[in-house]
Amino acid sequence: MPQIKYFLLLFGFFSIKFFAQGDANLLLQYNRGPTNESLYHPWNVMVQGTGVRMNTHLPYTRPRLSWGLGVLVQHKFSKTVGLATGATYLNIHYRYQKQNLDSKDFLGYWRIPLALRVSPNRRIVLELGPSFHLIQKAKNSDLQDPITESFSYPPGLFQNAFGLLTAVSYRFWRSFSGRLEYNLIKKTDNPFVDQSNTFRGVNLGLEWSLFNPTKPNKNAVR
Repeated sequence: MPQIKYFLLLFGFFSIKFFAQGDANLLLQYNRGPTNESLYHPWNVMVQGTGVRMNTHLPYTRPRLSWGLGVLVQHKFSKTVGLATGATYLNIHYRYQKQNLDSKDFLGYWRIPLALRVSPNRRIVLELGPSFHLIQKAKNSDLQDPITESFSYPPGLFQNAFGLLTAVSYRFWRSFSGRLEYNLIKKTDNPFVDQSNTFRGVNLGLEWSLFNPTKPNKNAVR
């Protein structure tokens, strides 16, 4: 079905062109000049706090609520399209429910995304892109090393991994937005161990922007 693929590609291209149209087009189409509605901040910084509920793909694990905290830096090429990157510390907690294993894992990752962000209006932001996850900690509640008395897993059992991040944000008051995201971390598992390097989940959080999109200042452009 190559025709459908080409149609979808063209549709996506012209949709972006439509959303990203400039003030010159507005003047031609509507015979009026730009207003403050056409102003935007080319650079912005967002602080994000997230309630994390992620789990492995294994049938014998159950997710537990944890948290994440991070900073995102955004650069807009137009009023509606931009790129963002940053770093978020994600805590991933889950419990094993298996006959010979009844304990909890506590993992910590630095998530580094590279996301396309599209703003169809001043309140909604759609986000999609790959992410890289750096493992920082991996502990179990019950499994203890008899020599070191540490509950940490041995190095190499949990590894750095790529993933996918997609999210939607809705600004409900001034610079504050609610955020709903789907996060996937994907890595090939060792079939001879109970632990997994693949995680997925839907997270809910809050986002605060340094520059309020509805109040352009001297840094805003058209």
